Parts: sequence; structure tokens; C-alpha cells
Amino acid sequence: MKIAVREKGKAGRKWNKIADSSYEDEAHLQDLLYKTPDLIPIEDLGEDEVPLKVCIKEAGLPGSGNPDLIGLDERGRIAIIECKLATNPDVKRKVIGQILEYAAYLWRMSYDDFDEIVVNREGEHLVDLMRRRVVDEATEGEWSEDSFREAVAAALRDGNFRLIIAIDALNDELRRTIQYLNSRGPASFEIYALEVKFFADEAVELLVPRLFGIVTKPPLPKRRKWDEEQFFRKAMEDNREDIVASMQELYKFAEAEADQTWWGTGKQTGSFAFHLIRQDRVISVFTVYTSGSLMLSFGQMKDRVPVDTLKRFVAKLREIPGLRDLKEDFSKWPSYKIAKVLATPSDIEKFKESVLFLKSEIDKLE
Repeated sequence: MKIAVREKGKAGRKWNKIADSSYEDEAHLQDLLYKTPDLIPIEDLGEDEVPLKVCIKEAGLPGSGNPDLIGLDERGRIAIIECKLATNPDVKRKVIGQILEYAAYLWRMSYDDFDEIVVNREGEHLVDLMRRRVVDEATEGEWSEDSFREAVAAALRDGNFRLIIAIDALNDELRRTIQYLNSRGPASFEIYALEVKFFADEAVELLVPRLFGIVTKPPLPKRRKWDEEQFFRKAMEDNREDIVASMQELYKFAEAEADQTWWGTGKQTGSFAFHLIRQDRVISVFTVYTSGSLMLSFGQMKDRVPVDTLKRFVAKLREIPGLRDLKEDFSKWPSYKIAKVLATPSDIEKFKESVLFLKSEIDKLE
């Protein structure tokens, strides 16, 4: 196969033919996608789709192996990408089992465990990697760190992944297998072949990426913005009355003392978060979920609040019996059942006092 190019506006010039070339090896293809994940034409999957912005290379999964790439878009959708050359005999059948195995090991992984893999491979937390990309593209105001983390956690919990087999030339066996899998009706994962043809001569290199396996499917449920009425209706369906009463107390506290009460966008689980805003930066302190859980946002606060201040906050929280064993690990987002850690009105009052203490300590820093 050949393609032809010429300089625009030079009608008298001849077309230069460029023949298809070959990758040095599979690592060559992997590196191209790692550095420019938006080469993958995700927009071909629908008008509302957004490109991948971050890739993690060879993220080790315990008991499984190293997927070539795990990509994420700014909305928290996850793509598992395996790179193969057509000359590799595994590209016909074995690669399907391989990529499904990676998906199985990511399924039900906690956000913190996934983030630890990201830090080990990329040297940064996932939200930091994504924040830098959205800032570079001037879309920071449209991006919510809380929404992103919540969406990633939901994708891991539900196994809602895109599986992409990236190859230099698609064969009929792989094409047919992928079409069959995607034609079996609605599923929480999608599988595609990404053909990335490589053309080169002495002066020019060209890549032509195409996705195969796209079929018309019913759209997945859209994420919604929760509100007070929806949140507590769902909370009452899923929890005892005393737990809902505790959640209502925390909500009233957030409305009175937070600079912003942020509502989550989970498909099935609602949430609200207690936010402080300092110097136009959001500091997320805690989040309450309709499932009856309370999450402390240390993983986000660590970049915006001094460690000594967070240690004093932990010391205050440890005065609550259910939080006596709270660790000073500020890379995590520890989550607890409200019924266990805020079991009494006294516990709730101590929790509120701890948050107000943190707020006052942050104010002293300005």
C-alpha cells in the first residue's frame, strides 16, 4: 500500500508517493501510543466521546502481567491497550485471552490500589498526571478532580473498560472475533482493533490509525449530577434511618461550613463533598456516599495542605473511637462505613470539630 502527498497550493508539483513501512518492534508501536494517546481515534465511537489523555506503560498487575498501556480520558474512562505486530503469531487468538485477563485483574480493584500502580510506573499520582494534561489544554475549568476520581473508581468496580488491540496490520481472524464479541449485545466492556499503519521515506513519517469493531449499541446510562433530594431518597433506600440521620447531619454541616458542597455524578451511587476554596484551588476534605460510606480526601489534600497540618488533623480525628487506627498515609483516600466510625452523636460532633480545626489551620496559612 502507498499514499501520496504534496505541498498544499502547489498544483504544479508532483505527488510524492510514500510506501508503507514497518515498526522496529512492538515496543516502537507501544511508545508511539504512550507518548501520543490521542492518536487513537476514540471520537469515531460517538459524538460525545473524548480522546485519551494519559497512558501508563506496562502497569504490573499482580498475578497477571504487564498490559502494554492503560489509557484514561479526562472523564475517567479506562482503556486497556495491547500492542502486537502482524508477524506475532499471538495476534490471531491468544491476544484476546491476554487482554481479557488484564481486564479481569483490574476489575474490582480499588482506586487506591490502581493509583499505587500509577505512582510506581509514572512517578506521579493519577490525578496529578491528568491535571497537568487538562491544564496544558486549557480545559481545567471544565474538569473536576472529584468527578474524575469517582468515575475511575466506578469503572474499576464495574469492569467498565475499553479493550484495544493495537496492530500494524489487521488480519481477518482478529477482525471477525472482535466483531462477534461486540455484536453480542450490551456489555460493560468494548473491544476494538486499532490498526496503525506506518509510512515513511527519507523526509516524512506518517501514521494512519483506524478503529475496527465499532457496532451500534444502546448508549450506556449517562452520568447525572446528584442533588439533595435525589441523594437522600437513594440513601433512605440503602441504609437504616439512624445512618441516614447521620448523613443528614454531615450535609447540614457542609452547607453551613464548606465553601462549596459539591454533588457527585455517579451513575448508581450519589455523593456530596465538603470543599474549601483557597486561592482559587479546591481542597476536598471529605465525601459522603449514598452507600453509607465516608471518605477522607488525603490523597487530594496532600498537595494543597502542609503535612504537619494534616498530621494534626489526623490526631484530632483519632479522638473518635472508630478512627483510633487512622494512618498518616496521605497518598490514600481512606473510606469507612459511617455506622462504624460515626456511631454516636458525640462521634459526629468530634468529626465536625476536627474538620473545623483543619479549616482554621488552613486559614492561618494565608
